[in-house]
Amino acid sequence: MVHKAPRVKKILRCLTIALGISCIGTVVYYYQHTSRHIYLELKNSFHEAIAINAQNKTNQTTWAGSYEYDPNLIGSYEEKTIRLPDTTFVFKRKVVDPETDMFRGRQLELLMTDNLKSEDIRLVYDSLLHKRNIYVPHVIGVTASFYKKVNDWTRDTTSIAVNYKVSLTQQGPFEDINYYAHIEVSFLCICQQMPKQFILFLLISTFISGLFWLYVSQRSSPLDYYESITIKYFPGKDMVLDGQLLSIGNDSVKLSLQNTKLMRMFFHTKRFRLHKEMIKNEFWPHNPKPTTNMTSAIDRLKQQLCDLDKGLTVITDPNSDEFYILVLIENQELPSNNKLVTEIS
Repeated sequence: MVHKAPRVKKILRCLTIALGISCIGTVVYYYQHTSRHIYLELKNSFHEAIAINAQNKTNQTTWAGSYEYDPNLIGSYEEKTIRLPDTTFVFKRKVVDPETDMFRGRQLELLMTDNLKSEDIRLVYDSLLHKRNIYVPHVIGVTASFYKKVNDWTRDTTSIAVNYKVSLTQQGPFEDINYYAHIEVSFLCICQQMPKQFILFLLISTFISGLFWLYVSQRSSPLDYYESITIKYFPGKDMVLDGQLLSIGNDSVKLSLQNTKLMRMFFHTKRFRLHKEMIKNEFWPHNPKPTTNMTSAIDRLKQQLCDLDKGLTVITDPNSDEFYILVLIENQELPSNNKLVTEIS
């Protein structure tokens, strides 16, 4: 028969590998999915922070009049003139909807009153990110270069390892205001946002399956993979080698691992004649002089066969000293004075 241990071991191995692959695939999928989600949140939160900052700081401003526009002209440009005490601007203004016009008006007011500060935007941005459970180092910058020259940054961008950038250009009536966010999105930050319950379940399942696999591997013998062998010993009794257990009738002996392999080698040869070179190649393939080891191994096998007390032993082939033969000794006595021995049939 074939032992169940190798079957169980094979099933556990396949299960562990399958769970491991599933776990890796799940982690990769959720990592990519979470990365895209975080980047989208970073972008949307940045735009929201700019709008909230502008609205909060211009709440006291009274917006009079109405913005007249033709919906069909949205996206086109119209020429406008602004006269200030010391300068006159002639410019082309992009036609937008009233809401966008009010928003860019707020940006312009902050710029003209020196209230457009990167630190204020950073505080709002941090608040929005923390509400979404996102914690990332970042640098906020604001630049403008026409009527008002601005280049305001919360800190030096070299202070963090920037791997994601968000920018927003708000085109005012005659001024483009640029906002920048340089962000360091770490591996840990993305992992914190990943769904942990399912991944943890897969990891624990893989770990438990691996432990069982290791346990079965340590408990099982390499001989568990071999089928049992039955040899006709003499009429009415069989010699059975099942795993490491050698049985004749009701008597049995547990062989050592090496002796079990030797017996199997004898059983798979014609007339139980085993060439010494086969033994050397099986057990000591890299030993240039394995004769002593081989002789000791055969002696140990003969001793265990003697313990079985069924008349089995191993001798050197009388016709060729290159072979060993598994034999049945007549009258169950060890051979002496060239006493006749009979090969098992």
